[in-house]
Amino acid sequence: MGTLKNNRFLTGLFLLVWLSCSRPQHDTIGQVQACACDTTVERDSLVTQSGTIYSTVKGALLGSRFKSFEELKSVIQIEYINENAATDSTIHGNAKVYIRHCSNGREVISVLESGISQGDIADAKDGGILDRLDIVFNSPYAVSNRKDLEKVYLLARVRPNLFGVGDVAFFNLAQTSVRNINTPDLAFANSRDTTEKGYLNTFNHMTAQAFITSCFSEELADFVADAHERYHHPELILGKFTEKEITDLEEGPVDNYVDIINNEW
Repeated sequence: MGTLKNNRFLTGLFLLVWLSCSRPQHDTIGQVQACACDTTVERDSLVTQSGTIYSTVKGALLGSRFKSFEELKSVIQIEYINENAATDSTIHGNAKVYIRHCSNGREVISVLESGISQGDIADAKDGGILDRLDIVFNSPYAVSNRKDLEKVYLLARVRPNLFGVGDVAFFNLAQTSVRNINTPDLAFANSRDTTEKGYLNTFNHMTAQAFITSCFSEELADFVADAHERYHHPELILGKFTEKEITDLEEGPVDNYVDIINNEW
């Protein structure tokens, strides 16, 4: 009798997972499209205090070029849909933020919505049954694509214990890209561009997204990128930042919104 009950429970759990996995993914994939934007307009030709004209950089953004959140908002457009939620802890299921960047006649639109983070996925991987059930109910997409997500996880960090000495990850490819810039006098005129938040960070995000999109799908790349951004910064969805966060150019909204736009490019 006990065996029969256990079998019924496992069968029921299997059906629950299967039915949940058949539900669509709720995250909205962003867009890249032609637009009528003019690169001579103020928000795309921002002259910084150092005299650098931002419009000389086409497409991907360099976080190291911005000296404030206000300066970034003169180059990109941010629109919050949050039902006037007061804090991060009251994010509603349909809360989202649209981030737009127009450059050289092309516009990218990235949409970040409420959802699970990479921390939730890690908890489900290493935790107990309740952590896994939480993923089943809140992100059937992660469940149905768990094998591909595991492969992305392997690609994201160096694994010499699995693949031997000399194994490389996305970050190493970005480092190589920086070393192969053949116009250093132009590229590194701004000293902050040589830091980790300059070209290295831009190449890292674009390299990772390009590989995930090519090897798997745009949908998986978008899911991974959003889960990463939500991990430490759920406030990106609501725009409810503290003054300390706003002035933190290394880990605040300037850095994260630049990453989100670069993911889309």
